[in-house]
Amino acid sequence: MIASETERRRLMRDPAFHAWLGLVLDELARQHNGATSDGLGADDTELEDLLRDFAFMRTRIGEREAQASRLESSTVVVQGEDLDRLIQAVTPPSYTFRSGSRAATSHPIGFLADVASVALHRIGQAWPECRSMVEELVSIIGYLPDAGFRSCSVLRYSGVIYIGAGDNSILDLEESIVHEAGHQLLYMISERDQLVEPGPDAERQYSLPWSGQLRNVYGYLHAFYIYVLLAKYFARVVHATSSTHLSRDHIRAERRLETILIGLAAASTTSSWYDKGRGERQEDSKSGFDSGKKHAPSACGLAPCSVGALRDEIVEE
Repeated sequence: MIASETERRRLMRDPAFHAWLGLVLDELARQHNGATSDGLGADDTELEDLLRDFAFMRTRIGEREAQASRLESSTVVVQGEDLDRLIQAVTPPSYTFRSGSRAATSHPIGFLADVASVALHRIGQAWPECRSMVEELVSIIGYLPDAGFRSCSVLRYSGVIYIGAGDNSILDLEESIVHEAGHQLLYMISERDQLVEPGPDAERQYSLPWSGQLRNVYGYLHAFYIYVLLAKYFARVVHATSSTHLSRDHIRAERRLETILIGLAAASTTSSWYDKGRGERQEDSKSGFDSGKKHAPSACGLAPCSVGALRDEIVEE
């Protein structure tokens, strides 16, 4: 039994519990499908193992809370290959953990916790509410220096954000943390409500103005939201460093903000949409981001606008 309401709440918010619950539900679905398809039932060994692991999972969570490298003045911890085995089990295909592996260029976890503490402190200085969002939604920062991504997070291991070795400055790390925390917020909302109505239109592929990568409507929504969030964040960094406008952080933040705004202008100035009556694709020849690919129609309902207008509408407050 779980002793107290406080412990129950802490357990229900923990990423290891989220992973455990997802694995249990997947196994129940697999057994149900197996039983209905051949009438013989499915092997329940894996489910039994998961149920037996529940008590051990609680112990591991307690050990992590007591021993893991914690960000200064925060509940967020930094881990590497020592992530709970349940979280490791649901991480692929984002990343595949290999027993005993450790990147030759990796830094000690304690060092990364110190660096991430500085990044989180700076996030709080630039935008206190954003730091609160990070600490509310992120429990674990997983450091994976040999990963092929700069940063990553997925609904199936919500509460965990992964950081690779692609950040070249504290400001880059701030961006990665804010970026992935924004995804966490959308994951939380999507567990309570449907973000995108299902259907053929939802699976149409659209080109992201920032990278050229193709995404369906759900993926495009995530990207658009994240870049609005980052625009607001970098605008605050620019404002906070305005007294030292020649500083490296000010220059980097201003350049990053401009790049993001150019992409948002392209996304809101739709270059293709579909006429519901005829199903015909219509092209906007004014878009410089077409390249034969489709862009999401009127993202978030914004009217076509310039970078300057976006700066006024999205950034300035």
